[in-house]
Order: sequence, then C-alpha cells, then structure tokens
Amino acid sequence: MLFVSEAMTDGAQPDANADRGALLAEIERLRWLVEANSQVPWEADAEGNITDFSQRWLDLTGLTREQALGGGWMQVPHPDDLPAMAEAWTRAVAAGELYDIEHRIKLANGEYRWMRSRAIPRRDADGRVLAWYGFTEEIHDRRIAEQAMRESEARYRATFESAAVGIAQVSVEGELLRVNDAACEIFGYAREELLGKSVAELSHPDDLSADLVQAERVLNGEIDRYRLQKRLMRKGGGTAWVDLSVALVHGEGGEPRYFVSAFEDITARFVAEEAARRSGEAFQRLVTNSPLGVYAVDADFRLAFVSQGAQKVFENVRPLLGRDFEEVLRTVWEEPFASEAIALFRRVLETGVPYHSTSTVEQRADLGETEAYDWKIERLAMPDGRLGVVCNFYDLSERQRYEAALRVSEERFRAAIGAIGVLWTNSSEGRMEGEQPGWASLTGQSREEYEGYGWASAVHPDDAQPTIDAWNKAVQSRSMFEFEHRVRGKDGQWGRYAIRAVPIVNDRGDVREWVGVHLDLTGLREAERALRELNETLERRVEQRTEELMRANRDLDQFAYSVAHDLRAPLRAIVSTSRILVEDARDRLTDEEVGLLDRQASSSVRLARIVDDLLGFARLSNARPNRQDLDMTAIARSVAAEVTARWGRCEVDVQEGMRASGDPNLIGYALTNLIDNACKFSPEDGRVTVGKEDGEFFVRDEGVGFDMAHSDRLFVAFERLVGQDDFEGTGVGLANVKRIVERHDGRVWAESEPGKGATFWFTLG
Repeated sequence: MLFVSEAMTDGAQPDANADRGALLAEIERLRWLVEANSQVPWEADAEGNITDFSQRWLDLTGLTREQALGGGWMQVPHPDDLPAMAEAWTRAVAAGELYDIEHRIKLANGEYRWMRSRAIPRRDADGRVLAWYGFTEEIHDRRIAEQAMRESEARYRATFESAAVGIAQVSVEGELLRVNDAACEIFGYAREELLGKSVAELSHPDDLSADLVQAERVLNGEIDRYRLQKRLMRKGGGTAWVDLSVALVHGEGGEPRYFVSAFEDITARFVAEEAARRSGEAFQRLVTNSPLGVYAVDADFRLAFVSQGAQKVFENVRPLLGRDFEEVLRTVWEEPFASEAIALFRRVLETGVPYHSTSTVEQRADLGETEAYDWKIERLAMPDGRLGVVCNFYDLSERQRYEAALRVSEERFRAAIGAIGVLWTNSSEGRMEGEQPGWASLTGQSREEYEGYGWASAVHPDDAQPTIDAWNKAVQSRSMFEFEHRVRGKDGQWGRYAIRAVPIVNDRGDVREWVGVHLDLTGLREAERALRELNETLERRVEQRTEELMRANRDLDQFAYSVAHDLRAPLRAIVSTSRILVEDARDRLTDEEVGLLDRQASSSVRLARIVDDLLGFARLSNARPNRQDLDMTAIARSVAAEVTARWGRCEVDVQEGMRASGDPNLIGYALTNLIDNACKFSPEDGRVTVGKEDGEFFVRDEGVGFDMAHSDRLFVAFERLVGQDDFEGTGVGLANVKRIVERHDGRVWAESEPGKGATFWFTLG
C-alpha cells in the first residue's frame, strides 16, 4: 500500500543495498497486519481524490479497484447519507482537519450496514497536506443497539408521562426524583413542587410504617416488589386512597438505583365500598332488631338474619345463624309442608317471583302444635351483593285463638240477647244485608224481603216512614239511633219495641257496620238491663279492637319510618359515589364495570324512591284533612301541567267548574298519583280526562287497562299488576290515594278492560 511505503520515508533512508530483503519482509508484515485489522484502510491525495482502497474494502463492497477509484466509490454509500458524507469530506479537505462520520454502505450482498469512516492528513515540514489516510470500520451492531435503546427510552418516557395512574421514581433514600402528570393530579401539587419531597411527608402517618417495612424488605432482597393500599396526603391537607405497587430498579453492577412506584387513585371506590358496608350493617341491624317477624336466607341457602320478632319460631334451632335453611325448615315443620316451603324459597331465589300466603296452617315438628301464619317471601340483594330471600310473616295463631274465643263469646251474647230481644246488623250505609236470623225469626221475612229497606214493610204503616227518616239521620250523623215503633210479628200480631243501634268504627274512624237490637217493651226492665250490658260489651269490644289495631298500626308506621330514615343516607352515598367513580375513572374501567356501577346507582335511586314512598305511606296513616272549599278544576290543571311536563307524551283534558270540600294538599297529592298513573300507562299522544259525573270524580285514560279480576289488589301497598321492567313505579301511589279518599269519608274504585284503558272514580264525603 502506498501509505505504508510513504510512511517509511519519514525516517532516515535505509541503504538500498544494505538489507533490501529485510525491508521487503517488514513491508509484507505490515501489509498483513493492516489486512488483518477490522478497520478497512483507504487513501486520497491532497485534493481529496481517492487514490487507493484495500482489497478488504473491495471485497466488502463488491467493486473492482477501477470501479471504486475516482468518484466510483460514491455508488456504495446509502443515498440518504451520501450528501452529508460529501459535505463533511469537502469541509475536512478544505480545512485540513479530521474527517469523522457515521454512514451506511451497500455490501456486495445488497445489504446496507452502518460504518464509521475516519481520515487524517499527512503534512510536510511546511505544513502542506501531502495525502489523506483513512479507515472505515463496521459499527452496525452498536448503531442498531443504540437505536433500540433510544426507542425503548422513548416508549418508557411516553408510557411514564401518559399513564392513567400515578408513576414516580423514588430514590432509595425516599425522595421523589421524577413524577408524571397523573401523580401530580393525585397529590394536587405542580411537578416542581412535588420533586424533592419525601415519601414520609407525602404519606398518611398511620400508613407510613407499613410502606417503609415493605421497602426495606425489597432493599434486603427478601422480595422483589410489593403492593398495598394506603392514604397519600394531598396539597391542602386532604387525603387520597391509592392502590400502590412498588419495584426496585438495579444498576449494571446490581446496586439499587431507585424505586418505581405506580399508584391508582381508588378514593371513590373506597368510599363506595365503605358506604355499601355501612348500608349492609344498617340493614342487618334493622332486620335483627325488628319486633316484626323478618328473616333472610342468603345465596348459599343459609339463614343470614333473624329479627327479634322471628326468634320464637326458631327457638328449637341451635345454632341458628349460618345454619342450612333446608335443615332448619325440616326441624321446625312436618312433611309435606317442610319440602313445599323449601321448594318455594328456592324458586323465589332462582326466579325472583315473590310468593304470598295469607293464611298457612300447619303442624310443627318440634313442638307438635298447630300454628297459622300470613307470610310473604321476596328476593333481594343481600349486604354482600349477592341475591337472597327475605321472609316477612305475621303470626296468626294468637289471632285465630282470639277469634275462636270471640265467636264463642258472640254466640253467648246472641243467645243472651235472643232471650230478651232481637239482634241485627246493617252495613255502614245503613242497609240491612246478609243473614239476619233474629229479624227473620221475629217478622217471618225472608232475606230477599228484608234486605235494603225491605224490613220497613214489617213496621206499622204509621211508624214506617218516621222510622226510616230517623234512621237515615242517625246514619248520616253516625250517631246512636234510639227509637220506638210497632212491628208485626210472624203470627200477624203487632208488638211495641224499643230500638237502639250504634255504629262500629275501624281504626281510621270510619263506620264499618251498625249493630242494633229490638227490645220487647213487655219486659222493659229486663230489656234495659240487657241493653246496658250490650252497650258495655260493645264498647269494650270496640275499645279493645280499636286499641289493638291502633297499636299494630303504630308499630308498623314506626318501623316503616325507621327503615325509610335509616336507609336514605346510605342510598344517597351509594348513588353519589357510584356516579363519581364512573365520571372520574371511566377511562380505567371496563364497560362491564361501568355497567355494574350504573345499575348499582339506578337500583339505589329506585330503592330510595321506594323508601320515600314508604315514608309517605306511613305518614298518611296519621294524616287528618284540613277541609276547605276547593276549586278541583284549578288543582287538576296544575297537577296536569306538572305531569305532562314530566312524561311529555299525553294530553290532559280537565272539566270546567268542578268544586269540592277537602284538604288542598292531600287532594293535590291524590290527583298527582292518579293523573301520573294515567299518563304512565297511556300510549304516545294518549288522552287523559279528568271530570265529574253525578257527584263522583274520575280520571280516565286510554292505556293498557287491566283485568277486573285483579282489581282488589290495586289499592294494596306494594302490589303491582305490571312488571317493573314494563312500567316504573313502587306500588304505593294508589294505596296513598285510597287513604286520602277515606280520610275525606269517601271511597275510590276502578273500572277497566285489558287494552281499553281504565277509569278511576272517587268521592269526597
């Protein structure tokens, strides 16, 4: 190679005749050293023209020496790299400075690989450039590795900065070295405020020690990573619950460099779970402490809760809670009822279709006694989130024994009255109905003859109309009826009788029936004594029954109010936290998880509505109307405007000139329920009519209607003739309407056919 021979001229010139053979040998040795070097040599003249390439360069590129010399070598570099190479070479030659550049060349097999070319000028004693000597070496593997490293670093940086969870690099001493935007958002600090802060000052004091213990275990090599839930201190003093994962990054020599901490904000989920837990505890407390008969069976068919009022039923089952419910039923009840009850509970748990028995009389297996119950079972969500079955029951055994004793007492009473007079009853409207054996025996009239006001035909013609007038006046005023008249006996003889009748009222103060007696004045003193005894007996019965009913209603109202009040706050928390979690963490939740949270919120909203209706139902039990003269047309129009605005799919026509006497708030509430129901069950653009006929008010719709065979369930609280998925509602509205109307001494009823709409009628006394 020329550059080798020229390099040899820098020293003293050897004697050509001294040892030419040794010189040639040295040149050959140097040539092989150059050829064996991984760097490929080449030469250029002072002006930068390539004058020679080594054989290895030619073998590498596949060019011949003739093809490569001059400008031929420029076909080898990658087209994207050639301009930079030419510019750098021109600049180096002009300045006489080092030439150093990385580029790609095309190999003989057509593959491009990365190379590094370097060249230095050789100068004479005056500093003029005589020639350039260069080397090209392959750096392809290093260059690819560096590129991969840069790409990996870019991916890490992008992941770090764009992650939805907080990520931080923490020194082994516990100081924050690097944080992403999500971490800044969780802490509430700007990035420059957060860097340099320590884990200790950013952790809740109660949670710090557990974190430090785990970090120490990682540093000691006991574990390679850890995960825990803890509270972080936010800027301003607040806290955020996070799910924290921590791993340690080591250097090339294995020394610990820094921790990588990833933490997800789970505050909303934590609050929701806490609210659910408290709601479950409230539910369990309410059920357990209830004086009514309530117990629940969980999804594993084990007894989960038993109220105080239900303990007596299971007094011979120990242990009780957690016991297999099938085993419990077989312990308490005889067959086949035990198996039937097990099948009913499992069916309700599986299908969700409730079951209600108003009177079940069965033999107990543990006591050998016969007991009677009114019981209802329904499926509901248990505190653990799974489905279970709750049973509400009322023990009818005591009542049946009381009713049996009452029947005996009444038989004795009738026998006693029969000895001195004639006992009879009339309906609350003052009409004689049903079997009246005493009156039939006295007058000889048949049931068809005496029903209604037919009894008057057995009264003396001079006394009949005065008796009817006095009787109607007593019925209208609900006052005691006292009168004397003559009655024709079945033997055709007239007898004079003293009449006395009293109204029997229910717990709401409404007349249930009239009980009266005809006393033969022949034995006046005996009749007066019997009448006094009758009055005392009747008054005791009324007071006893009224007190029992009032006490039962008070207990029921108090329980309903307690349930409604205690469940409101947890339900609001469940709705709020579920919606916050969906809004704040939607990008981190799956569609299924979002759906579950939406259903949780919707179910909680519906349950809250049921709770509010339950509370309203309980309050109406004690409501007393404040009667005023009412413009029913104005009230109905006001209600219609609100209802149509809510539904937006029906028109409401209100009759002009309707007036009545009643409480404006209660009547407005009743009309709201009736008109809202009418719109709810109406088709698109359906028409609802509110009017009055013959003193009776009505609300008529063109909706789906119903089968009159089920009309007795319309006004029962929580009874629904349609499914929740078809039409929303809680089943309390019509029960409230009935209470309000009855508070006004009126009555309410409905007429309908399936598919032909429905008309709800009501009167106000």
